[in-house]
Amino acid sequence: MKQEGISVLSDEELPALVINVVRYGNGLGTLFSSQCDYLRETRGGGNGDYRCIVLCPSSIQEAVDMVSTAYELGEKYRVVVVMMTEGALGQMMEPVTLPEFQEPKRNYWGFDGKYSYKKSAFSTEIPKKKLLN
Repeated sequence: MKQEGISVLSDEELPALVINVVRYGNGLGTLFSSQCDYLRETRGGGNGDYRCIVLCPSSIQEAVDMVSTAYELGEKYRVVVVMMTEGALGQMMEPVTLPEFQEPKRNYWGFDGKYSYKKSAFSTEIPKKKLLN
């Protein structure tokens, strides 16, 4: 599901933030550190020719600080941004300082509850040239 969804988001130029905690092994994995997802995240997976921006925090505080940067990069370049951490970091708990709340800016290509952006595959409007008379 993850790669198929990322492929569709990339095709539609819809930005998103995906957090991937990399664990070694099959199934649920183990807590050993690994780089088994590195090529998939940096070279793109699923269908299509696309690339994602990949951010790799080294601490919980850095991960918190990178969230707003990830959204800004995703919306600026209209791509999927992946925050890739490793298994040990995914199990850690530490106090963090949360940033001030930022009001999201509206983009002309974003969803507005009306599905009015013409390029989107989710648009409910049928172009006139595709209507059969």
